[in-house]
Amino acid sequence: MKNIVNSEVDTPDGKATLKEIYVTELGYIMAKVYYPKKGVYVNHKIGSLKNLLKSDGLNLVSEWTEHIVLEEKLVK
Repeated sequence: MKNIVNSEVDTPDGKATLKEIYVTELGYIMAKVYYPKKGVYVNHKIGSLKNLLKSDGLNLVSEWTEHIVLEEKLVK
């Protein structure tokens, strides 16, 4: 999942451009930032789905659900 942003942001290294916000396969929320002075893109971890859901009183159940399904297959 990726969302193109293209917003200017202030950083300790000066102005930069927030290009994308995306979620990795491990559930990390990432920001891709372009630093024009250096001419590079840097990916910054800005959070995780698990922590975001917990803060709203929700629990991420896919981890244990997949584990239970695997156990059921092994028992049969």
